[in-house]
Amino acid sequence: MRRLTVLLASATLLAACTAGTDGSATVAPASGWPASDIWVPGAGAAIVWGDGPYGLVLLHGPGEQVGAWSAQAAAFAADRMTVVALDATDTDALRTAIVWLHGRDVPRVAVLAVGAAGGAVAELGATDPELIDQAILVSPPAGLDWTAALPKLFAASEGEAAASAAREAAAQAGGTWNALDVVSGSASGLAIFASPAGSDLMAAVLRRLDERR
Repeated sequence: MRRLTVLLASATLLAACTAGTDGSATVAPASGWPASDIWVPGAGAAIVWGDGPYGLVLLHGPGEQVGAWSAQAAAFAADRMTVVALDATDTDALRTAIVWLHGRDVPRVAVLAVGAAGGAVAELGATDPELIDQAILVSPPAGLDWTAALPKLFAASEGEAAASAAREAAAQAGGTWNALDVVSGSASGLAIFASPAGSDLMAAVLRRLDERR
């Protein structure tokens, strides 16, 4: 519990991202986990944090920038993960990023996606489920196919429209290691992490990632 509290505290103290002159995101974290701008061939621009043995790919929602993950990504890196946030959020980019991590001695990779980016996770899970060690879907859209047996956590705020989709997905998902986490408030997607319920969601995500690996 003490380790989890420290990780959550570090996530809230990190500096926010700023926009670069070319429209890309530049991250300036205030902790000991500096971020690096990289280019993943086939996946495009990305930011990487940490160098742990477990991988995590972050997919932002529409209208958001890759650097918006700064605080959460640094907390994940502090929890012994190699974290990659992609600028592109399509299925091909996600597949390429996971393979890229495999090539850097990170054999198991989870995916955390918000909003419509969950579609890429569902599609990759349907075609290459062995690539994803586990998936965490925040504010998932309705109508996606979650029959793949890979472990899945669906999360949403109780007052947002995506809450019903998260509940339905958790109830119908294939496999045996699925879960649902509905937090208070009405924020959606990445905004949940910045809301009063953000610490609850972050705790659930960290706990889920640690339970699996």
